[in-house]
Amino acid sequence: NIVCTVGLIPVTKTGNRQQRLATGNNNWQHCLFHRRRRASHTSFLSAKIHLKEKYEKLVEGQEPVESSLHRHLVEHLNSEIVLKTISDVSVAVEWLRSTYFFVRVLSNPSYYGFPPGLSSEELQIRLQGLCMRELNGLTRYNLITMNDGFDIQPTVNGLIMAKYCIGFNTMVAFTGIEGTEDMPALLQVFIRAQEFADVKLRMTEKGVLNYLNHNTGGEIIKYPMKGKIKTAPMKINWSPPISTSP
Repeated sequence: NIVCTVGLIPVTKTGNRQQRLATGNNNWQHCLFHRRRRASHTSFLSAKIHLKEKYEKLVEGQEPVESSLHRHLVEHLNSEIVLKTISDVSVAVEWLRSTYFFVRVLSNPSYYGFPPGLSSEELQIRLQGLCMRELNGLTRYNLITMNDGFDIQPTVNGLIMAKYCIGFNTMVAFTGIEGTEDMPALLQVFIRAQEFADVKLRMTEKGVLNYLNHNTGGEIIKYPMKGKIKTAPMKINWSPPISTSP
């Protein structure tokens, strides 16, 4: 029950709206107004004028949606191997050809790093090379076993990766753990995991985090970081003490 209308609002800071309209001021922002039926509230999204056409296409459903499968292909291939969907490279290529990624490659190859005008055979070769690169990476870190592109089988590590939706780069970091690390060293591995890539350190958080890091005597942060909190991984290092009471 969302009704969307497209409108323009002025963005100049001097003069009221009537004055700007009367003087023909063309400094406008493009806005999308979202009105919900049976509600009195209105919200809007404003953007620069050069994005006007983009948002109009989004409202009208004309903006093409690109695939992001190629950015996480290695994780998806591992999951399909665990599910026994993929057993060799040729099956992996056929699986890839059945995805929306392949549909968009045909329509917009340059977006995915493919040169335009590829023949069907050339595209098949490139897709096979793409799959082999990711499969070799999985093999290198003992996440799957493979015999010259055939008889692909998951390992225990690959099963864990698929079951808990762990990113490939995180699994690579885990393979470097030798078992002799203490807890602070293990935390250094975890706080740099791929899954925390979207965590940002805001300027307004630094003061509080630095206070908690250095002035609580381990009551809040059991393993404080050395120096000032300057990066997102240092922010993630939030480990309350584990209670030893029964």
